[in-house]
Amino acid sequence: MISFRTCIMKKFVVLTLFLASFIANAVDTAKPYTRWWFFGNSVEKESLTYQLEYMKSVGIGGVCIAPVDDKYNIGKHGMDFLSPEYMDILAHISSEAKRLGLSVDMTMGCGWPFGGPWITEELSPKMLDKNLKCVPTMFKVKRSAPGGMGYTADPLNPKAYKFHADVFKNAFNKAYGDKKIIRAFFNDSYEYFSANWTDDFLEQFKKRRGYDFAPYMRDVFLGETKKSPADIQRLWQDYHQTISDLVYDTMSEYTKACADMGYKSIYQAHGSPANLIDLYALSDIPETESFGASTFDIPLLRRDEDYQVERFGQPTKISMKFASSSAHLYGKKLVASETCTWLANHFKTSLAQMKPEIDKLFVSGINHIFYHGMPYTPKDEAFPGMLFYASVNYNQNSHFVEFLPELNSYIKEVQSVLQNSKPDNDVLVYFPLHSFWKGESSRKNYILLFNVHHVSQWLPRSPAFSSLLERMEKSGYSYDFISDKALKNLCVENGVIKSGDQTYKTIVVANVDQLPVSTYEILNNLIKNGAKVVFENNIPQDVPGYFKVAESQQKAKELSANWKNKNNVYVGDAFEGLAKTDAKQEMLTSAGLEFIRKTIPSSTRGSLNQFGFRSKFVKKVKSGASVYFIANQSQKFSRGKIALAVDADQIVYFNPITKVWGVLNSEKTAKGTEFDLELLSGQSCIIYAFDKCRSEFANLKTLSFSKDAEAKSITGEWQIDFLRAIPTPIPAEQMPPSYVTKRLASWTEFNNENTSNFCGVARYSIDFALDNPSGKYVLDLGDVRDCAKVYINGNLVGSVWSIPYRLDIPEGILKKNNTLVIEVTNNSFNRAKEFFKNNPDWLKTHFFLDITYKTYDLSNKPYEKSGLLGDVRIIKKR
Repeated sequence: MISFRTCIMKKFVVLTLFLASFIANAVDTAKPYTRWWFFGNSVEKESLTYQLEYMKSVGIGGVCIAPVDDKYNIGKHGMDFLSPEYMDILAHISSEAKRLGLSVDMTMGCGWPFGGPWITEELSPKMLDKNLKCVPTMFKVKRSAPGGMGYTADPLNPKAYKFHADVFKNAFNKAYGDKKIIRAFFNDSYEYFSANWTDDFLEQFKKRRGYDFAPYMRDVFLGETKKSPADIQRLWQDYHQTISDLVYDTMSEYTKACADMGYKSIYQAHGSPANLIDLYALSDIPETESFGASTFDIPLLRRDEDYQVERFGQPTKISMKFASSSAHLYGKKLVASETCTWLANHFKTSLAQMKPEIDKLFVSGINHIFYHGMPYTPKDEAFPGMLFYASVNYNQNSHFVEFLPELNSYIKEVQSVLQNSKPDNDVLVYFPLHSFWKGESSRKNYILLFNVHHVSQWLPRSPAFSSLLERMEKSGYSYDFISDKALKNLCVENGVIKSGDQTYKTIVVANVDQLPVSTYEILNNLIKNGAKVVFENNIPQDVPGYFKVAESQQKAKELSANWKNKNNVYVGDAFEGLAKTDAKQEMLTSAGLEFIRKTIPSSTRGSLNQFGFRSKFVKKVKSGASVYFIANQSQKFSRGKIALAVDADQIVYFNPITKVWGVLNSEKTAKGTEFDLELLSGQSCIIYAFDKCRSEFANLKTLSFSKDAEAKSITGEWQIDFLRAIPTPIPAEQMPPSYVTKRLASWTEFNNENTSNFCGVARYSIDFALDNPSGKYVLDLGDVRDCAKVYINGNLVGSVWSIPYRLDIPEGILKKNNTLVIEVTNNSFNRAKEFFKNNPDWLKTHFFLDITYKTYDLSNKPYEKSGLLGDVRIIKKR
């Protein structure tokens, strides 16, 4: 419980002016954006304007237009992609978005991947057949809208991508001249699964690797060899390296074209058979992806049982950090994410499920959220409207539409800080790409794809790197990945490693046996200039690749011969080495707890990720302060002492949901700056650690965190009245009847068909008494399905939409005799169940899949629980 008083207006103005200067330029990019699907390009200006105005009203900052197929002819006014009619529609969207202060991006094509009717078979992807002949894959654009259907462009052929991009250059120049219509073009994730060759591959291989690959093809691809396994591994490395080079050169054509047109580029590099760090770096805005549901140890947080983890994987911080690392290394302000794709099956997703996934993105360095997404739906079309096959739906027919502004406000608060602050990661972890390339992929198409969904499938190919990352994630050190190419951009000044304006304390190399010769050369120069480098257990002595390997090995040994004798080089346990550098290890102590970490000195006990606390953090530096975003995604911590590894005279707290600010009492200790913090499982906050006390905060109240003292269940007769259906009205005769109950449970248990089918707002009312209404109280609603607004004695106390479902009750509201009103909104699954039962032909005429990619079928699914499911308590604080 937080103790605070409302500041007088003068104090508020001073604080506001300071904060405004601190997070300058926090404009529309701080708001979440959304993918905007056009089905068969069947859109109309009036409804487009309506949806843009809706986005503005709920706090969405921009769109990324994605034309997709209209397989079952939902639309009535479809137009060809890039036709004059389409370009007129795009100009209308641009004009309306500008009026509303929204941003517009679009895919460079329809569906995905890039391609269209202009791509000939010659420019399409190629593969090796069983006879090792180069043949077309015949892969076409997936889910394309009219005018965009055709072959995909060869991802290993720069000419193909240049030709594709030129189509857009010409179309935009013809339609708009020099006028800028959008902010950026978007390139979706790599999905050329069988493309493992291209027409001039052998020529490119010889040019890049220095020898002819043709004599070894049967050895490598068919296993017809007398060569040693070591030689075969080296040949595989050269094959993969050439594939990687070609992908890089090809994707460069996309980003160059965007720049030539005066637009930014957004690029999802994941899934590619190339170095993800380098590919993300090609774009202005790298974009990762959060697909499916993570596993969090947060009470009351549910995961849809329909989602098949083994089949589809889970979001991982490791995969996200490839995008954010690239952005940090190359000074890119924005790093985006396709967010909450297939988080749950249709009509089931709650905002409470979204927040932890979004927090996970934030702590991974992501600061530009793109919802996935918003289907275009005509203005007057009733529930369910038009739907994209992959959830979640954020448009006007969403069940959480009334609470979406609150999630969006939360995201804006956090992204305002993350976008306008500088990353402060001390450690660079070398990404040993060649250690992953010692053999073919398990996909049976020869190439290894760095899939964002199944990191656990490819990460073990480099056991030493995998092990190092596992320990890094638990260590409390802030780190970025770095590639061989990115190493070339580093310099050293007074022992500080610099990549542009970004600074680092040390480089860590996992216990791998190979580095490219060029990397030995770069590391040698960095070490000579004073860079601190930690080699886990051993300094590599070998090199990847097949050509002139003995000569390269000798050069590697010569370059690295004296490294172990350098004072700025540590060889041994990586974390003993890190402890000898200036890298900061974030700390946590909890009163009454004793912890120890093996191989780490006792002075570093208490890291944020240690002791099961798993409090995820992103640390950035801005204007003489360290800024922390902290999210508690486990049950191991609720309240206690926390120590940050910075020397701060002032700690300032901000809750991005409640908007509560305050100064926290702190003291400097051997562990850093220590202060008391309450952060319940599922909660998050922002902490500012200033090196000197700021006069701007002189009048800000000091916050204290009270403990739960006495909890009282609110019992008696609950009156339940159903107020209105959402997102669109239903006939009066279908509204559920009111009822009274002493036991709070899902309203679907009321045994009334209208009640079971209902999606909307139900009002729970009850009177309760307090012997001593003065003091600090918290209302705990228990398990809420899914969101609620709370009133006490006619006063709005607040909304609950994320875990924990608790609200601080402002002092002065409570009396000895009180009336509690809770207006609960559920999800739309039960209404959808009724809709599809009564409209069986809908699914026959609409292309609509469920989370397992089967035809959507609710006939045998149980009702989703709705309303208040258990004890509601009022808790006295002390």
